[in-house]
Amino acid sequence: MINFCDTAAAKEIAKAGTVAIGAAAKAAPILASIPTVPGLSAPRVIDVARELGFEIFNRGDIETARVRKLLVAARSCDKLLNHLSSGTLVITAADRSDAILASALVAQRGMPLAGFVLTCGGRPAPEVSAILASPPLNRLPVLLTNDDTYITATRLSGLSKHISEDDLDGMESVIAFMADKIDVAPLVRRIDLPGDALMPPPVFRHRLVATARIVPQRIVLPEGDEPRTVRAAAICAEKGIARCVLLGSPTRSTRSQPLMASNCRPASKSSIRTRSATPTSRRWSRFASTRA
Repeated sequence: MINFCDTAAAKEIAKAGTVAIGAAAKAAPILASIPTVPGLSAPRVIDVARELGFEIFNRGDIETARVRKLLVAARSCDKLLNHLSSGTLVITAADRSDAILASALVAQRGMPLAGFVLTCGGRPAPEVSAILASPPLNRLPVLLTNDDTYITATRLSGLSKHISEDDLDGMESVIAFMADKIDVAPLVRRIDLPGDALMPPPVFRHRLVATARIVPQRIVLPEGDEPRTVRAAAICAEKGIARCVLLGSPTRSTRSQPLMASNCRPASKSSIRTRSATPTSRRWSRFASTRA
């Protein structure tokens, strides 16, 4: 198993199938080539607070929000907005109310930011705190530190990439990702053991996906302008599981794509099609909802 590959190298290694080790007469089979995916090691905001000793000013979704990008808000607001994306942790001085409010506005419009780290030992102004305390902005974690912005950014950039022992979702994501890349057939043939019907969930999902790839089917998904539906369709297309047809407004479905997780690559237009919902499809959708 070869780890820490870039994506292009991982594909070439997997295509080779074997690798020569030293002066061995026979090449060893490659069970998996695991590419490096930064999103898999994205820490939760609670992990950041614990490791660096930050004060928690507002918890929000601190146990589930993940830090995929660090952004030092040192420029004017108009230069800041284009750099805010899913999973961004905004680092700024506590008295920069303009940067805090500009980021909060983007979050209020639907961008899932990771939260704020407010530096220089201050707290947000009472008026700003009142805005951050109102839904849906109260879901944004806010951390405080006495360090200045430069030191804070330096400490955050050196944060450990290890997954915390209580981060079960993170562990599950890594295990599922690796299971999707591992080909156990060479190992099974070598040890000559019968296959076991019992298997852990990641292996079961891997085999299920592999079977679906052999004969990809067309799947019609209602509520095609819902961001979670669009993201699910993109994952199906990316993995080659199925050809998805989304029922809904094509314009709304297109606007939902920026809200997909940052580690989900955009699917090709030939893999996902969007169709406007007809009265018949709406009736079937309502019928399926009531049956569920």
